[in-house]
Amino acid sequence: MIKTIIVPKDNHVNLIVPDNYIGKEVEVLLYRKDEIVIEKPTRTMEDFWGKISDETANDLNEKLVIGRNEWDRKIDIQ
Repeated sequence: MIKTIIVPKDNHVNLIVPDNYIGKEVEVLLYRKDEIVIEKPTRTMEDFWGKISDETANDLNEKLVIGRNEWDRKIDIQ
């Protein structure tokens, strides 16, 4: 993998492709550094502490645990 940051002097950019990349799929991305949007982290159960009842929190947490366990479950394909 090759990654570099450049400041173009005009609207042309030339790429030199390494020999071992020839004939292979190559992904090229072009974006301004100031265009990158940093996403806020997703909310966790802790964010809702005190905002929902203990019963509701326990129910949600139980469903969360079940859902996570489903991802860890081995799937048998026949």
